[in-house]
Amino acid sequence: MFQSSDAFVRREVILAARMNEALDWVRELKENYPSMDPWQQKAMLFSIAGLAKDERRYFLGRQSIERPFEKTLAKWARNV
Repeated sequence: MFQSSDAFVRREVILAARMNEALDWVRELKENYPSMDPWQQKAMLFSIAGLAKDERRYFLGRQSIERPFEKTLAKWARNV
């Protein structure tokens, strides 16, 4: 149902998963990051901050993050 939902709904679900510590589900979404819209990507960058330090550093190291806000958010997520 998540994949067929509106982009706004998917972003809210990603944020809700982080707030409710559904980190296994967030972990499963990492492979979809490149195909997400910019707002979903921001939500994912916030959400991966809950993952293990090594896992989030590896994930962030593999992404090409160009926008200033996303760079700042990724830096925050990496160092939380």
